[in-house]
Amino acid sequence: MIRTSLLAFLLAIPTVHAQQATPPVLRDQVPNRRLATSEPFAMGNLAYRTVRRGGLPFLVWDAKAPLPIARDPAAAAAWLGQHAADLGHGVFTPVHRRTFDWHGNAVHAFGLQHDGFAVHDAEVWVCFDAAGCCGLVNRVPLGLDAPPAPLDDAEDPCFAVRRGAATGGGDQLVFAERRHTLTATHDLVEFVDQGVVFARESTQLATGGTDALTATFTEYVFGGFPDQIAADSRGVIWCSDPTSHRLIQIDPQTGAPTYYPTAPWQQPDGLCVDDKDRVWTGFYNTGDGLGRFDRATGALTRFAAPYANATFAIPTVTNNGKVWISDHVNWRLTPFDIATSTFGTSVVMPANSWPVGGHFDPASGDIFVPLYQGNAIARIHNGVLTQQSPTPVGGPAFVAAANGKVWISYWLSSQLGEFDVQTGTFVTHNIPLGGSGGPIDVGPNGHIYLGTRGAGYIVDFDPITNTSVSHLIPSNSRQLKDGLCVAPDGTVWFTSSSSGRVVRMTLQ
Repeated sequence: MIRTSLLAFLLAIPTVHAQQATPPVLRDQVPNRRLATSEPFAMGNLAYRTVRRGGLPFLVWDAKAPLPIARDPAAAAAWLGQHAADLGHGVFTPVHRRTFDWHGNAVHAFGLQHDGFAVHDAEVWVCFDAAGCCGLVNRVPLGLDAPPAPLDDAEDPCFAVRRGAATGGGDQLVFAERRHTLTATHDLVEFVDQGVVFARESTQLATGGTDALTATFTEYVFGGFPDQIAADSRGVIWCSDPTSHRLIQIDPQTGAPTYYPTAPWQQPDGLCVDDKDRVWTGFYNTGDGLGRFDRATGALTRFAAPYANATFAIPTVTNNGKVWISDHVNWRLTPFDIATSTFGTSVVMPANSWPVGGHFDPASGDIFVPLYQGNAIARIHNGVLTQQSPTPVGGPAFVAAANGKVWISYWLSSQLGEFDVQTGTFVTHNIPLGGSGGPIDVGPNGHIYLGTRGAGYIVDFDPITNTSVSHLIPSNSRQLKDGLCVAPDGTVWFTSSSSGRVVRMTLQ
């Protein structure tokens, strides 16, 4: 019997029964509360739901019943093999890599290989809750039906994804050579295609790094859905809470909150603070526009969006009196002039690229924007989109700029990206953790702080030594999402959205 669903389920819709419209383990794999509607997806004689990414099914689930996959990894591998064509796996065979826990869900992670060679940037998750197999996360590139021919005399060959202008602007599966250089502290790898180095990776050999500081975590329970977070010049912490339609001011010493409702404007999403300690937020409810809260006067001012059906999300403030606000759904960033209270001309990104949120780089004066579905970093110079640099890892989520570099978190990987603003080149730092990345910021000490959503760590990365220390988050607060900031005193604050918590990490 074919099981079908007649509703188009939004990823953000909450449900209460065991087999949900979008199981939480799948909903966690998209970088916002609303990414897309699902669509019907047939495999064999059964009908499922899917959200596509890059044309391939990315999330797959059944809204009514568990998928017919046994919990045994061998059985799951066999099922994936039977549906290889539907999932875009082509001639590649699933190989079990590891089993881990994702917030109460058991996950079998599989790689893909052909003739003994693995695809470097591909992983398939088969996820189980108490009722059974609740869905798949299918992170694979295009073009697996006809793999390229093997290389002759390659040092360490593998299949890899090459992105960029050299490939015609899209992704291309190549049979690449991995060239290793070992230092006392790192394994450095260059990926080479036809003599061209198209990606570089750095893997720390010894864990722990050179920073011996230990971390103390203090948790504050506010309820709701604490989302993005920022510190003002005094060190006071501000947090958005879209489900409760409020902003939260947090005393950094006591953790005491002050709540500021945003009604009638709904879903304050992203958040930033300007040089006058005014708080800016995008109202994610369609048409609600941009908000500014002035603590000195207690006034909330709303600025209507300059175009129809705007879904404002994440603002960033520059040093020339402007706030840039992203719109994931309509693929654009729009400047707002603070002095004149007027919007400028939107910068339109490629269709369906999902610009997450911009980050201002004071060194260059430019805005850098991760394009989650476009697998690229966009650069806005003088209000014009001047550059799109394809990322070597898919799914860039958040960025932070400092000292001529743009640091990148990847929503589907715990790897840390480093983009050199002057040369336009990337280095990928392999963080020795499972799970995937999320919020990111740069501290006063120049270190990069990365929150891993699945593994439950705050990573402290030293860009001078290229070494990292990973601090385990208390068990109640490991479900990170979008929010992390470093206060002027060096304390790290982050949001555990689904647990209603804001957490302070103090290094000692």
